[in-house]
Amino acid sequence: MTILSNNFLSSTNFSLSLITPDGTSLNCALQTANHPSVSAKSGIHSTPRRELPIPGQKLEYEPLKVTLILEESMASYIAIYDWLKQCVEEDDYKAFQDKTIDAKLLVRTQKGNLNKTITYVRCFPTELGGLEFKTTDEESTYLTSDATFEYAYFEIS
Repeated sequence: MTILSNNFLSSTNFSLSLITPDGTSLNCALQTANHPSVSAKSGIHSTPRRELPIPGQKLEYEPLKVTLILEESMASYIAIYDWLKQCVEEDDYKAFQDKTIDAKLLVRTQKGNLNKTITYVRCFPTELGGLEFKTTDEESTYLTSDATFEYAYFEIS
């Protein structure tokens, strides 16, 4: 494959699009999004003379970690919190599957046009960070919260 483009991917134009299991539609403003790594640990094939590495048979995905920029209404924080509580309250696997969604990380070009969509299939939250309220800030700053999601796999389109 030959790459001919000199247009490089911007690290500053992205957002997270979610429709939670209860139907809440969120387009989350993000401060950071760490698209996770994926690996396939190699195996070993033994021969009489040496052990040879062979390609792995399973893909392992790191969790998706984002830092949300919160709205005054705290809508994204509350929706993810409610979703997290719903996931914990489910006892059986079938009911739990109904709490997973396909989350989409929307990656834009330098001009703001949609470039790529990374879809995290069967995604669910596993952690929602705390909020630090304080009166000592000299400037007006926006509250953020870290969120971590697990998922089955991702697709890039």
